[in-house]
Amino acid sequence: MADDLLSPQEQDALAREIQTWVRDELETEIGNMQALMLLDRLNDTLGAAHYNRGLRDAAAAASRRNDDLVDDLHALERPWSGRR
Repeated sequence: MADDLLSPQEQDALAREIQTWVRDELETEIGNMQALMLLDRLNDTLGAAHYNRGLRDAAAAASRRNDDLVDDLHALERPWSGRR
């Protein structure tokens, strides 16, 4: 649920955004409680997918950075006579 993930201030701000969107796009008024319920539902249904995508993106970025680091370390190697 959103209350596990978001501060009360974040929940209120998002509820206001939802209320505004519903009013402007659907020409319907909803109260704060309804907006919070919708926020919870969206978080339950979409939150994990977005979270997992963020993790995959972060892992890919970390992997690229690691590859760059390994390349930089190899560039620091010095030749020596015992190396083949």
